[in-house]
Amino acid sequence: VDWYRLFKEENKKYYVHEDLVQAAEDAVARGTVADTLRDIGFVVFYLLNDLTQAELRLAKRLIDMDQAGMILGLVGEPEIDEDTLRIIASIDDGVGAGLTGGDYENLLPVQMLSAPDSREEIRWIVRDIARRSETGTAFHKIAVLYRQREPYASLISTQLALAGMPTAGPDPAPLSSTPSGRSLLDMLAVMNSDLSRSEVLKWLSECPVKVDSDGQDSRGLFADWEVLSRRAGIVKGIDQWEERLEALFTRVTRQVASAEELEETSPAKLEGLRRMSSATRSLQIFVKDFSVRTGVPSGDTWDDLSRWIKRLLEHFAWSEEDWPAEHRVTHERIIGILDEFSSLDQTSLPPTKEVFLEILEQLLEAPSGRFGETGSGVFVAPVETAKGMAFDAVYMVGMCEGDFPAPPPQDSLLPYETREIVGSGLVLDSQRTFRIKERRAFVTAQASSEQYVLTYPRADSSSQRPRFPSPWFMDALQNLHGSSVTSADIPQLSNEAWMEVIQSPLHSLESTETVSAADIHDRDVASVSRWRALGNDLKDHYLAATGGAISRSIAMNESRRSSKVTSWDGDVSGHLDAGKVLQQGPLSATGLESWARCPFSYFLGNVLGLRALDSPEDVLTISALDRGSLVHRILERLIDEGIKLNDGSGGKKIEPQEQVRILRKVGDEEFNRAEARGLTGKPLLWAAAKDEILRDLLGFLDADRLWLEEQDLEPMWAEKSFGFGRADSLEPLKIILKDGSELSFRGMIDRVDVSKDKKRIVVTDYKTGSSYSYRNMDKDPLDAGRRLQLPLYSLAAKRALDGVEEAQGSYWFVNASSNFDRKFIDLAQVEDRFNEVIEGISTGIQTGLFPANPGPQGQFGPENCSYCDFARICPSAKAGLWDRKKDDVRLASYIGLSGSSDEQEDEL
Repeated sequence: VDWYRLFKEENKKYYVHEDLVQAAEDAVARGTVADTLRDIGFVVFYLLNDLTQAELRLAKRLIDMDQAGMILGLVGEPEIDEDTLRIIASIDDGVGAGLTGGDYENLLPVQMLSAPDSREEIRWIVRDIARRSETGTAFHKIAVLYRQREPYASLISTQLALAGMPTAGPDPAPLSSTPSGRSLLDMLAVMNSDLSRSEVLKWLSECPVKVDSDGQDSRGLFADWEVLSRRAGIVKGIDQWEERLEALFTRVTRQVASAEELEETSPAKLEGLRRMSSATRSLQIFVKDFSVRTGVPSGDTWDDLSRWIKRLLEHFAWSEEDWPAEHRVTHERIIGILDEFSSLDQTSLPPTKEVFLEILEQLLEAPSGRFGETGSGVFVAPVETAKGMAFDAVYMVGMCEGDFPAPPPQDSLLPYETREIVGSGLVLDSQRTFRIKERRAFVTAQASSEQYVLTYPRADSSSQRPRFPSPWFMDALQNLHGSSVTSADIPQLSNEAWMEVIQSPLHSLESTETVSAADIHDRDVASVSRWRALGNDLKDHYLAATGGAISRSIAMNESRRSSKVTSWDGDVSGHLDAGKVLQQGPLSATGLESWARCPFSYFLGNVLGLRALDSPEDVLTISALDRGSLVHRILERLIDEGIKLNDGSGGKKIEPQEQVRILRKVGDEEFNRAEARGLTGKPLLWAAAKDEILRDLLGFLDADRLWLEEQDLEPMWAEKSFGFGRADSLEPLKIILKDGSELSFRGMIDRVDVSKDKKRIVVTDYKTGSSYSYRNMDKDPLDAGRRLQLPLYSLAAKRALDGVEEAQGSYWFVNASSNFDRKFIDLAQVEDRFNEVIEGISTGIQTGLFPANPGPQGQFGPENCSYCDFARICPSAKAGLWDRKKDDVRLASYIGLSGSSDEQEDEL
């Protein structure tokens, strides 16, 4: 008590609800609100059994003034009615003295249900409501009441909506989840996140945001902005947004200019580039505008801060008239909440954005209002809201132990044990008072209809932990049964007309024979279930003959069980002229390698054009792909510098110290570019990665110098392209197939070294990863079509240079972990086999068969799936599918790449 008095003294500038009511009672007593009372008129306190002391005093004073009346209800249970009679006596001793609690009328449920989980529980109720509706019961005369908001509030409304049944009641969703609330909170989250890309895009995608002065909202631009901000490598911070978007805009603008100049780009692609350029600029303008407007609020009061936030909301969110009618009320409430912040200027609390957001988030947790028109649909609400109402049928769900009744909440400052010592007055709630409130809510809900149903789930839907029936459920069960029972006895009572026990979802479908289906889908699923239970073939069911989901499912299962490749596992020959895929432009070695590895992966990536997206926010350190590209750019510039210096040095070799200087200079410049593009991840990990890359490159210099001296070679080209249509690019590589058709290839050769007599060349392809997967190149240099780069690039370079008699190819692993290993091929030795493989791949692609080949089982799953971008969309049983399909004779060209399916697996 002393602590409470101290608390009141320290916080006398503030008030709680009880203080507000007391102030109202004082004002009524002084007569200073007579005009207000006259405007209000006669007040009726209806079924308010849980009045505080201040509320009771205010009610008594108004009643004494003939300004109010009170309607209270007795439920017939002595313990509950005792408190009600005490309230009556405190209002009017004469009335209270003549009243006693009525006899308790033991209302029994007409039905009880035990379901496997809450979903089946609600599904059964929806079916039963459909049955009642068919017999003439109006939806608004039915109520579904719950004690626990989760999962029931949304689950009940969703299931009824799916069945096409109207609903009404208090909306459990807080203001924060309404469109207007989300717009406000997401905008503030962007401000507090330092313009985090993920928060910006969350705001733009989930809320209607006005992005320009013409009122255009984000829906038309979000997709473009998401891709562009991802491509720019933005994580957060206005500097990143401005610098990286400007760099992206410059790159795209150059692409547009180049495409217009060459006049070789298709109109559609050119228009796409222009759209990218425009979208990049509009995103720049939007982010800059947002940053300026949300920088520093004007003024230094809560009212200034509130007005500033409202201006931002007005500028970026929809105006009141733009909101649909059902959301305008909540929008007005949120604006009202913002207006109330000005009252904080009367306190000593300093206004800050952080405190503003904290208070606002708490205020927006208030219920958003109601859904549906009252009296227009099934009433869905908490149990306590049903008192005084009348329905033809009531369902009370979630009758689990710990919910009916719920345990009283504990107060760490003033526990219930201490409250009991102080006394049982109306000011300090006790456990008894809480228990009475819970019981009153339950009993009054029972009394709202003579047709009431009690249900409970045996397991939690999310955790699947077991649940047990509540004591009140068991009391009703025993009264119906006429003898003592336990929860273990419930399954044995399923033969009783008043007891329904659902064993499983399948068993639940069987109940549709005695109750109505919730909707057409429910009826169809139940019909199929009964058909199969009778031993009939699913193909003979009338629903399977309509060409719908069932017939497609049957076709899929039968096709995947067959030994032939079908349209359900890779055969698109009837829908695609696969031969055109090879003629749509210059091909790449990696594309054909992809088909040799897994035809389905090739189909998704090269035919459909799908690819994986990386999120800049997820980058901890530079990715393997970006690291490889970075090393390639450094080596390209390093070799180019060497070629230029050699050309101007009269044949003198560059000193090692000069090579190291060039390497460090080029490395620093490329490292900085990678950082500016947002590719490098966290600073500490990037610092370690830079050191490792630089050590590998210094080691490469030594190995390269020795190798060139031993082989008497010198660099000729670095990053030399062929087939790209540029002035500095070589001609495409043309390969004539046996049927006379021609395949055109393009690529980028990392490096070409040439002998002094110009008769020998070595084509090098740099690799920054491990050499482990190349360990069997001596057995099959082409690796069953999965290693085509070297022979293809070697052939392209040889044809481009006159007088070359010998061409070699080399994979060079430019890292110390692979000991700077090199894997060589001799073009003369593999050229015939290379042509056979190209012929086989071309034939295979033209068949239109693209089955998924997961490859042999590796340490971390199927080898072909380990780094595949599309692994998640493949069937989980793809290994079994491949085992069944691989012997299809139409896959002969694919299997023939390595001789046979068995040999292929052995070699892999």
